[in-house]
Amino acid sequence: MKSKLMNKYLKALTMISICAGGLCLITIVFLVAKHYPTNHIGLDVRWLYLLGIPLAIFGIILFLWSLTSRIIASIAAATGLSLCCVLVILDHYNILVQYEEWLHRGMPLPFG
Repeated sequence: MKSKLMNKYLKALTMISICAGGLCLITIVFLVAKHYPTNHIGLDVRWLYLLGIPLAIFGIILFLWSLTSRIIASIAAATGLSLCCVLVILDHYNILVQYEEWLHRGMPLPFG
């Protein structure tokens, strides 16, 4: 009984920490986009898809598979999907683009 309860709490704690990490990433991306003087940076923010997509998939699978931690699983899925949506918007509207990609696109202005 104790082992099952500890397993449940450990799973919940893991999902909460992963969600907090995803929310921190979204916040960092927004802060960089807000405070950076230009719309291009040296790093490719699209690499964050490697964190957002698995988080969303893991959250959806856990939501469908587990009946006990559906709230945490739905928060994880929403966090992963939100991160992916933020990245799509930043890339599509040229708000935060890698420098080489920015040059390739013809040095567009943000929202252009």
